[in-house]
Amino acid sequence: MKRLLLAASFGLFSLAALANSGKKSVTVPNTARQNFQQQFGAIQQVSWSKAKSQMLRADFSIDGQPVTAFFNQEGEFLATTVAVEKTQLPLRLRLALEQELKGQTIEELYYVEAPTETAYYFASAKNGTRQVYRAYADGHISKVPSLIF
Repeated sequence: MKRLLLAASFGLFSLAALANSGKKSVTVPNTARQNFQQQFGAIQQVSWSKAKSQMLRADFSIDGQPVTAFFNQEGEFLATTVAVEKTQLPLRLRLALEQELKGQTIEELYYVEAPTETAYYFASAKNGTRQVYRAYADGHISKVPSLIF
């Protein structure tokens, strides 16, 4: 399951690029549609597309906040991602980021919620070098191998 979470997190850093690319129609299994409705209710405007690593993604909004949900090919729910601002992070995590990332710029920041884990993923850059991190509300931060992303 951790591999699936990491695969889902791979998709989150390409959200912006994929969101506006020419999406082709995709066949969505009934299981995915049912699981979507079970997780999020009767949301009417959902855009389904293929994501990396053989996943399906559903893009939609909740209270004006863009959300992406990932499902495997069988329609099982994998994870939800939401782009967040640094000011929305828990205080302990914000303070840890300031300590850990001195001189670095956070390029992307996402909240990832999956059945087995809830974490924040972010990419930062310093001197043209990009690094991806996983972080938790308690302030724990760890690098994610760049091969995953």
